[in-house]
Amino acid sequence: MMFEIILDNVLKSKKVVMEDERLYHHTQYEAEVVCADYFKTMPKVSVDPLEYELDELIEAYETTSNIVLDNSQKQAIINFFNEDKNIITGGPGTGKTTIIQAIIYLFRECYPQYQIAVCAPTGRAAKRLKELVNIDVSTIHSLLEWDLETNTFGRNEANPVLSDILIVDEFSMVDSFTMAALCKATPRVRKILFIGDKDQLPSVSPGFLIRDLIESNQFVVNVLEVNYRQAAGSTIIDLAQEVKNGHFDKSLCVKEIRFIETSQYLTQHLQQVVANALKAGYEIEDIQVLTTQYNGTHGIDTLNFMLQKLCNPPAIEKRELKVGYQLFREGDKILQLKNQPDDQVYNGDIGRLVEITTKEENADRKNHMIVDFEGTIVEYTPEMFINLKHAYCMSVHKAQGSEYPIVIVVATKQHQFMMQRRLLYTAITRSSKSLILLGEENIFKHGAKTDHSNKIKTTLNMRISN
Repeated sequence: MMFEIILDNVLKSKKVVMEDERLYHHTQYEAEVVCADYFKTMPKVSVDPLEYELDELIEAYETTSNIVLDNSQKQAIINFFNEDKNIITGGPGTGKTTIIQAIIYLFRECYPQYQIAVCAPTGRAAKRLKELVNIDVSTIHSLLEWDLETNTFGRNEANPVLSDILIVDEFSMVDSFTMAALCKATPRVRKILFIGDKDQLPSVSPGFLIRDLIESNQFVVNVLEVNYRQAAGSTIIDLAQEVKNGHFDKSLCVKEIRFIETSQYLTQHLQQVVANALKAGYEIEDIQVLTTQYNGTHGIDTLNFMLQKLCNPPAIEKRELKVGYQLFREGDKILQLKNQPDDQVYNGDIGRLVEITTKEENADRKNHMIVDFEGTIVEYTPEMFINLKHAYCMSVHKAQGSEYPIVIVVATKQHQFMMQRRLLYTAITRSSKSLILLGEENIFKHGAKTDHSNKIKTTLNMRISN
């Protein structure tokens, strides 16, 4: 009886919506409805008919670019030209970036009159794509002109994005709220293309868009079948495939993979692995330690404290600043925790703390920190310090959309609750050169077996299909 009274009050407040005995927070319900309506009705206007032979264009592109596209890549290009709504999915090494580059080049050749918007959910993903394909790529929030103070988007129904083609990379990371805002702001789009790895972690915010859109049957789904890294003998890709299929096989930990079974002496092993990498000439930015949670003996906070002493030890010439429980030191590897669009830095960006200045030196009588994010220099005052954290060790979610030459994945019994298949797969595939798995074999096996995908409940697929 008490539950019915509380539910009735909540429903009357309109904070919760009931539909067919399902309960939604009103923001999630509205986001689903906006997305479903958009995908069911777009495009309002189609692209003009193609006046060229597509097969000949692809062949000419292969010749001028000195590449050979496989059949699944060619079909993805053909489908993009022939269909309005496309998804391209594939694991690392299947050529997703190559396809983006080819599609944009060919489309510009055929339709120079159309505008293309290319974006990604994180700053690092956008920056990485821009470097690889040499085109203008923005974050979704930047494309939508997000305002930090009001938490609103400058681009919306009244002020839409003036693009005809929308391409979103790392789409598995996009949540329902962001997608709804993107839908509202792109009513004139004639084609959409979403690219991502359907087996990676979904967004930490509500929604499982890549799954729902694939299952809706409203999109042409292009699966890239050839893995070029695997063909080149990458055991990292072999292990990722095993994990994707629910297995963890220690015998695959050869060549560029090293498995170290340890629990009690984990920090000692970790220090040795990182020290050896630094001694071999790798930079701090090349080495990324990943784990699942912040607290505990082998949590992110503890490991960051330990790795700071190893990677950036105290020195007379390095200034330090204590902020809460964190001690920042000039030279530290720094992680940005929140979007700061005015400064062109975003959640997940990694930089170096290059300078600390004291109250006595600054006109505002406050301590300042200056961080260099790969050429983007940002000055922080005390009220902004909460947006910074050490980045020697970080969560798998924060690393999504990035790759590192050396990745060290830590998993012991304290990580068992959080460890699951998509998280382990995502962690493994962050490595481009060398992978070290540090911890207990049974925890890695548990992670490969545990699939939480079905626990994410949405009705977007149903709304689009109906």
